[in-house]
Amino acid sequence: MLIGLSFSIAAEPVHLQLRWRHQFQFAGYYAALEKGYYKDAGLDVVIHEGTPGNKPVQEVLQGNAQYGEANSELLLERLRGAPLVALAAIYQHSPSILIARKDAEISSPDDLVGKKIMLMDQTVDADFAAMFNNESIDISRIHIIPSSYEIDDLITGKVDAFNSYLSNEPYLLKQQGIEFTVLNPRNYGVDFYSDILFTTEDELKQHPERVKAFRQASLEGWYYAMNHPQEIIDLLLNKYNVKKSREHLNFEADAIRSLIMPDVIDLGHMNPWRWRHMAETFINAGMVENDKFLQNFSYDPDPKADNEKLLKYIKIAALIALISTSVVIGLLAAYRSLERKNKIINGREKYLRKLSAELMSKHNDNLIIQKELRLAKESSDKALAEQRHFVAMVSHEFRSPLAVIDSASQLLAIKLPVESEALHIVGRIQRGVSRLVNFIDNCLTEDRLNSESLSLHRRAIDLREFTALLKENAQLISEDYQVVVELSPGLPPLNADPQLLNILLLNLLSNAIKYSPPGSEVRLHIKHVDQAYVFEVIDKGSGIPADELPFIFQKYYRGHASSSIPGAGLGLSLVARIVELHRGHLDAESHESKGTRMIVKFPL
Repeated sequence: MLIGLSFSIAAEPVHLQLRWRHQFQFAGYYAALEKGYYKDAGLDVVIHEGTPGNKPVQEVLQGNAQYGEANSELLLERLRGAPLVALAAIYQHSPSILIARKDAEISSPDDLVGKKIMLMDQTVDADFAAMFNNESIDISRIHIIPSSYEIDDLITGKVDAFNSYLSNEPYLLKQQGIEFTVLNPRNYGVDFYSDILFTTEDELKQHPERVKAFRQASLEGWYYAMNHPQEIIDLLLNKYNVKKSREHLNFEADAIRSLIMPDVIDLGHMNPWRWRHMAETFINAGMVENDKFLQNFSYDPDPKADNEKLLKYIKIAALIALISTSVVIGLLAAYRSLERKNKIINGREKYLRKLSAELMSKHNDNLIIQKELRLAKESSDKALAEQRHFVAMVSHEFRSPLAVIDSASQLLAIKLPVESEALHIVGRIQRGVSRLVNFIDNCLTEDRLNSESLSLHRRAIDLREFTALLKENAQLISEDYQVVVELSPGLPPLNADPQLLNILLLNLLSNAIKYSPPGSEVRLHIKHVDQAYVFEVIDKGSGIPADELPFIFQKYYRGHASSSIPGAGLGLSLVARIVELHRGHLDAESHESKGTRMIVKFPL
C-alpha cells in the first residue's frame, strides 16, 4: 500500500520505506503526513509499506527510496562499507525478542541449543546473533529456520522459539491463553537502538536542507503521535485499513512508548558512545572486522555546543558516577552472596548424587534420595538463573548512564581549550567511568566463564592494532602512569578470543598500575618464543610477598597491601581462567619493593 499526497508543484517528492506493514510502530510518520508537517517543510512524502521482500536498507541503497527506517542492521551494513547515515534513533531500546511457549522450558539462551527457532537472518536479526555471542553459544548448535512471520508456527509447535516484537506477539498469545516466556537481548548485554530513521551519504551531500527538513518534520510527527495515540489509532483503523483490533493497537502503543521514552529522552537522540558500543559488539561477535566506517555515521543537525551548559552537565554526571560506584559496591556484595548460595546448593547436589549411588541397592531409600536430588537440582538451576539475571541487570542498568557520562566527557574534552582547568575534571570523570565499565566487564566475563555452554570465539588478531586500542584504554586508568607497549617485529596474527584477551591484558595492566608508585612505567612486552606467544606485564611497584604469591589467582583474594587500594578481587582470577581456556600457561615473578612480572604464554 502507498500513502502519498501531493501538496504543490514546488514540493519535493520524497519516498520513505518502512520495515513492515502499517501499524502503530510507525505512528510518527503518519502523523507528520496527516498533520501537514511534511507539507510545511515543502515535502511531498510517499510512505511505502514494508513486506518480507522489501527491506529498507536495500531499498534505499538501490535508490527506490531516499529515506528508510531500520534496526541495528543499519549499523552493521555501515560497518561493512555501505554509505548509510543514521538521522534519528526513534526507539531507545529495541523491541526485538525471542518468544517461546512456556511448556518448551526455555528460560535462557542456553536452552535454545538443539532447538528450532525462527529468525529473519543474522544480519536483520543482529540483536540475537550478538546475544548468542555474549552468552558464548555457538550459533551452529541452534537449528535456525527462516521466519514465516506467522505466530501460528510457534503455537502449533512447528518451532520452539519465534522472532517477535514486544509490541505485537505477546498480545496475540495472551488473547489465545497461551503461556509463554520471553528472551530479551537487553537482559544479556545487548541494548541496541531500533527503528532508526536513515538516509544515504549521497542524499545528505546533494540535499542537506531536505535531509534536515525531513528529519525535523518526522520528529514533530513523532511528538504529536506520542501525545495523541488515540487519534493515530483512529487513523490506522479508518484510513490505513490496519487489520489489528483497537485493543491490539492500544497494547502496541503502550509497549512502544516504553521503548521510545519520550518523557525522559529527546526523540531521535543518538549517543556516539552507544553506537561505538554496538559496533564493538558486532566486532566481538565476528560479524565485522573493525569500526573504521563508524566515523560520520551519526547525523548531527546542529554541531554547535554550549560548553558552559555541557560543563554543568558533566559535573552532574560526575555526581551520578560517584553514586553509581557506591551502588556497585553494594551489588558486588549481593553478587557474592548469590554465588555462595549457588555453591552450597551445588555441594548438596553432589553429596546427594554420591549417596544415591551408594544406596542403589536399597530401592525405597534410593527413591527418597532421587526426590531430594531433583529438588536440589531445581534449587541449583534457580540459584544459577538468579545469578545470571543479576549480572545482566547490573550490566544494563549501569552501562546506559555510564555511556551518557562517557559521551558527554568526550565531547567536552574536544570542545574545551587545551589550557582549560576543566580538562583535569573531565579526565578524572573519564577514568572513573573506565573503572566502572571494567568492573562490569569483569562481572560479565565471570558469568560467561561459569556458563556450561561456554565456547571460545577465536579469530585471527592483529596484535599491533589490538594493543594500540588496549593501551588507550589502559591509559585511562590513571594519568600518573605511563603504559609502554613493546611488540617484537614480525609477530604473526594470534588465534584467540579477542574479548577475553582484552579482559586478560587490561586486568594485568590495571593491577600493575594500581600497585606501582605514581610517575612510574608499566610495560607490556609481547614476543614469539618456542612456538608460543609470550605476554609479559612488568611493573616497578611494591611487589608481592612470597607467602601471598601462591594465592593471588584465587577469586576474591586480596593481599595485606590491598586494603587501601580499590578492587573487587576478581581480576587475576579471571586472568587465570582465561589462560586455562586457551590452554596457556600463567606465572608470576615478584620481589618486594622491586616490582612484579606477570607472564602469560599462549600456544600456537
